[in-house]
Amino acid sequence: MRTGRPNRLEELEDGVRQANMLADIGFSQVYLYVVVVADTRKETMGQDVWAGLTSELRELIYRRVSALVLFKRIGIFRHDFIQTKDYEPFEVGSRQHHLLKPATALEQKHDLSHWVAAAMALREKS
Repeated sequence: MRTGRPNRLEELEDGVRQANMLADIGFSQVYLYVVVVADTRKETMGQDVWAGLTSELRELIYRRVSALVLFKRIGIFRHDFIQTKDYEPFEVGSRQHHLLKPATALEQKHDLSHWVAAAMALREKS
């Protein structure tokens, strides 16, 4: 049902928990990616116009992301995928990508790098 309100904003907390955990483990750079998918066909009525997120929606998402309790060194990246016309999703529309906050890189311990490499090698064998 179209409510004009974003769905699943509460799931951002799961992403925060995972990003904080990866930073705590010691990965060099950690980013939280926020993906926004919007259907603006009703608003554009088939016209060739850019119909990105409304200012109200941008502000709501910004406030929610800004309130997240991420470790200071974690970066935030937002991808907006907007469907503006009545075609297959993303065949016609727009995409915007926003670096909201860059991650601070730390030196990753060699033990962690070796563990990741070993885990990837095991995955390739199965």
